[in-house]
Amino acid sequence: MKLAIFSLLFCSLPAFAGGTLDRKLSKAEMVELLPAYVAFIDTKSAELPSPSDNQTLRMVARSMESFTRATFSEDKNGGLKIIGQESYELSSILGMMENALKEIKEVSTAERVANTNSMLEGFRDFRRAKRLRCRLGYSSEYKAATNRIVECSDDHSVAGSGKGDDEGYSDIRKFILSIDAKTLRPVGVLTLEHFLAG
Repeated sequence: MKLAIFSLLFCSLPAFAGGTLDRKLSKAEMVELLPAYVAFIDTKSAELPSPSDNQTLRMVARSMESFTRATFSEDKNGGLKIIGQESYELSSILGMMENALKEIKEVSTAERVANTNSMLEGFRDFRRAKRLRCRLGYSSEYKAATNRIVECSDDHSVAGSGKGDDEGYSDIRKFILSIDAKTLRPVGVLTLEHFLAG
C-alpha cells in the first residue's frame, strides 16, 4: 500500500519535465483539431485525475522533494532560535500522503467530471476565446515521434488596476495530450490543470 502511494505521487509530477515546445497550431489546425482534443478528453474524464485531483497530487509531490522542518534550541532568555533542519518522522510523511489520497478518493465520479468540464469550458467555444493557444512540442529532450505532445492553455487571468490592494489574479486552464506525430490527433491524456492565484 505504501509503495503504491509513493508511485502514484511520483507519477503525478509534470508529464513533460525536460520537454520543449516548438510551434503554435495555426488557426486552421485549431479549427480542425481542438474539438477533437476536447472530445477525446470527454471520453476519459470519468477515469482521469481532474484538475482539482492533480492540484492535490502535485502539492504533495512537491513536498516530497523536501520533507524537512526547522530545529530549535532554547536561548538564555527562554526563547527559541532556529539552529538547523531535520526530516519529519516517517509516520508524519505517510500520514500527509494518505490524507491527500483519502481526499481524492472521496470525490465522486460526477464531481470529477464536472471539475474537468469546468476547466474545458473555454476550449469548447474557442472561437470566442481571447487568450487561448495550442503549441506542439515533445515530452522530453528526445524528439521521438512517440514523445510528440500538444499543450493548450486558456488564460482567464485579470490584471490588477494598480489601485489599492487590487493586484488582479491568475486563472489559467491547461491540458497536455500525447498526439500522433503525423496527424496531430490525440492518443493519450497527460495532464489536466487549472491554476488559480491571487
